Amino acid sequence: MTRMLRITSTPCVCLALFTLFFLCSSVASFYLPGTSPHNYRDNDNIEVQVNVLTSINTHIPRAYYKLPSCYPKKKTHGEPENLGEILLGDRKLPSPYEDLTVGEDVGCQVLCDPISVSDEQKTEFTKLIKDDYHVNLIMDNLPLAHVHPETGTFSVGIPLGYLDEKGRAFVYNHLHFTVKYTPLSQEDQQKQRAKDMKAGTLLEDDDLAGMHRVIAFVAKPYSLLHGPNPASLCTSSNFTALDMYQPLPADSPQIVWSYGVTWEETEEQWQTRWDVYLNMEDHEIHWFSIMNSTLIVLFLTSMVAVILMRALRRDFTKYNRVEVDPEDLHEETGWKLVHKDVFRPPTHAWLLAALAGTGAQLLGMTFAVLVTACLGFVAPANRGVLVTVLLVFFVFLGMYAGYISARLLKVWGQPSWRYIFATGTIVPGIAFVTFFIINLAVRTQSRAGAVPMATMIAVLAMWFCISLPLVFVGAVVGYKRDTIKLPVATNQIPRCVPPASWHMNPWLTVAIGGILPFGAVFIEVFFIFAAVWLNRYYYVFGFLFLVAVILAITCAEITIVICYFQLCAEDYRWAW
Repeated sequence: MTRMLRITSTPCVCLALFTLFFLCSSVASFYLPGTSPHNYRDNDNIEVQVNVLTSINTHIPRAYYKLPSCYPKKKTHGEPENLGEILLGDRKLPSPYEDLTVGEDVGCQVLCDPISVSDEQKTEFTKLIKDDYHVNLIMDNLPLAHVHPETGTFSVGIPLGYLDEKGRAFVYNHLHFTVKYTPLSQEDQQKQRAKDMKAGTLLEDDDLAGMHRVIAFVAKPYSLLHGPNPASLCTSSNFTALDMYQPLPADSPQIVWSYGVTWEETEEQWQTRWDVYLNMEDHEIHWFSIMNSTLIVLFLTSMVAVILMRALRRDFTKYNRVEVDPEDLHEETGWKLVHKDVFRPPTHAWLLAALAGTGAQLLGMTFAVLVTACLGFVAPANRGVLVTVLLVFFVFLGMYAGYISARLLKVWGQPSWRYIFATGTIVPGIAFVTFFIINLAVRTQSRAGAVPMATMIAVLAMWFCISLPLVFVGAVVGYKRDTIKLPVATNQIPRCVPPASWHMNPWLTVAIGGILPFGAVFIEVFFIFAAVWLNRYYYVFGFLFLVAVILAITCAEITIVICYFQLCAEDYRWAW
C-alpha cells in the first residue's frame, strides 16, 4: 500500500492543485463566462449570427455565404471563436437579419433585392437540399430551433429546403421567427441593480422593469415564390398572405430572401431555456442502463470473489501439503510455479510503458473533465468549451504520463530519455496525424469546416511546448523516486511456457476482455454517438460519470480474472 501511495501521490497533488486553481478562478461571479443573461429593452436591436450549414448525412460543413444569399450591411466581421469552436468547425458570422427589434412584430420583410442564381448555384442548391443541410442561426447565444409539427420535438437548425413527392427540390427562402421573452423578476431586478451600482450606472426602476430576457428562438420555414415586386405583398403588417404564395423551386433564376418575426411573452425562467435542447425523450433508458450495468458489475464482482477465493484456497491448501522436495515441485502445476517469472520485463517494455503512461493521462483527463462538467463548468452555451477543456486537461496531465512511464521503465531496468520522448509523442502523434489527414479530406470538400493552418500550429505548440516538457518533468520526478521493490526475485533463465489451450488464445482473451466492459456501457455509448452524428446536445454528464466508474470497475475485474487464469496456465507473459 505504501508503494502504491508513492506512485500516485505526486501527480495527484499536482492534479488537485490545478483543479483547485481552476475552481477558484471560476467562482468569481455567480454566472460562468458566456452564460450570464443579457438584458434587452423594448426597441433594442438584437443581433442574429449565422453559423455554417450542417447535415447529418454528410457531416461536412458548408459556408453559408457561398450560397446566393443577402449580405449584412451593419457588421461584416464576426467575433473570434475559441479553440474548441474552431476544431469543431463552427464559423460564426453576422447574419443578414440585422433589423430585428425587441418587441416589434414583423409580418413579412424583404432582406435585400432579388439575387440572380447561376446554373452552378442551382445545382448546388439542389444537392444541398437533397443532403438535408440545415441553416444554423444564433440569437443571444441560443441556437435557432425548429419544432417538428408531427412530434412537437425541437431540432437544431432550419432545413435549407424540402423535396416534394416527385423529388423536386424547393428552397425555404422565408423564415418566420418566434422569439419568446420574459421580463425581469423582482429578484433579477435586485441583482441587476446591485450590478449597476457596482459599475456606477444605476438605472431607474421603470428602466429595470422594461428589460427582457430571451427564452426561446424558434422559426417556421416557408418556400415563397415572390412576384416581380416583392415588397408589394411582403410588408411588415402582412401576417396572413404567406399561404397565398407558390413554392420556390431550387432551379429558379432568381431568389428573394424574406423573414417575419413574432415576439411572445412567457413565464418561463431564463435558467431553463436550454431544457428543450438538452432533455432527451428516452431519459429513462439512462437509468435502466445504469441499473443494468450496476447489476452486471455486482454479479461480476461476486463471481470474481468466489472464483478467486475458492481457487486460491484450494491452491494454498494443496501447496501447503507439499514437502520441500524439488522433484515434487516439478510435478506441480499452477500459478505458483511461475511466481519467479511474473515480474520479468515484457517484450518491448518501452512501448508498453509509453502506452501505460498515456493511458493514465487519458484516464485522468476523462475523470477530470467529467467532474468539471458535473459541477456545471461546461455549459452548452459556451460553445466549444468541452473540446477546449479536454485539450487543457490532456496537456497539463502530461506530467502524469511521464511519471508513470518512468516508474515502469525503472522497474524493468530500462530507464531512457528516448522512451520518455516516445511516451509524449506516440499516441498524440497518431491522433494528430489522423486528425490532419481527415482535415485535408474535409478541406477538399469544403474549406468552411476545415481547421485553419494557424490553429493546427497552435495545437502543435500546445503539444511540443507544454505537454511534452511536462512529460519530461514527470519523468524526472519518477526517476528520482526509489525503484518499486518487487516481492520476489526474477530467475535468470526464463521458464518455458507450455502450449496454451484454445480458451487461452491471446486473441480470444482480448476479445473477452473488451466485450464485457462494452456490454456494460454500450447504451450510453449509443447516446453519445447519436448526439455526435445527429447534431444534438449531449449534456447528461452525471450519467456518463457513473458509466465511466462502472467501466473502470469492470475493466479492473475482468483484468484480474484473465491474468489469474493465464498464470494458472503457467504463462507469465501477462503484461501485454
